[in-house]
Amino acid sequence: FHGGGEPTYNWAVLKEIVEYIREQQSTFGIRVVLELLTNGILTNERSLWIGATFDEVVFSIDGIPEINDIMRPFPDGTPSTMIAMNSANIISKLTNVGVHSVVSNASKGKGEAITRFFLHNIPNIKFIHYERYRTTRRGRNNALDLSNKDFIDFVFDSITVGGRLIKS
Repeated sequence: FHGGGEPTYNWAVLKEIVEYIREQQSTFGIRVVLELLTNGILTNERSLWIGATFDEVVFSIDGIPEINDIMRPFPDGTPSTMIAMNSANIISKLTNVGVHSVVSNASKGKGEAITRFFLHNIPNIKFIHYERYRTTRRGRNNALDLSNKDFIDFVFDSITVGGRLIKS
C-alpha cells in the first residue's frame, strides 16, 4: 500500500519501490498486491503506468467540481477535479479503481449528484467510500463540519443510485 501524503509526488522513489517489490516478489515466489492512494494529479503517461502497475488505485476526490475544487485546489487556487477525474478514467480501464470522498457540509443534500458524477466519469468503478468530514482538533474549518444525521442521509441518497458500490 502506497498512501499517506501524496506518493506520486516523488515519482522516482515510487517507481524504485515498485521495482524492488517486483524483484522481491520474483525472488521469494509470492504474490504481492499493490495498492495506491492518490489525489490523481497525474499526466496521461503516468496514469497509464499506474494502471498497468497497481492492482488497485483509490482516488481522493471530494465530490463534484464545485466542492472538490474548494477542498483540494492547487496551491495557486486553480481547480484540480477534472485532472483527477481524467486520471481515474484512464486508470479504471486498466485496473481496479475506487474513490474515497470526504463528505462535508458543502456536500449536504448532494449524495445522488455526487455519486452520479463518479459513476458517469469513471468507467468500471469498483467502489465509492464516503467518510464524514470532521473538524480538526483546533477547530479550524468548522464551516465544513457535517452532522451524523446529514451524513447518514447523504449515504442513503448515494445508495439509491450507487447500490452496492457505496461504502462508508
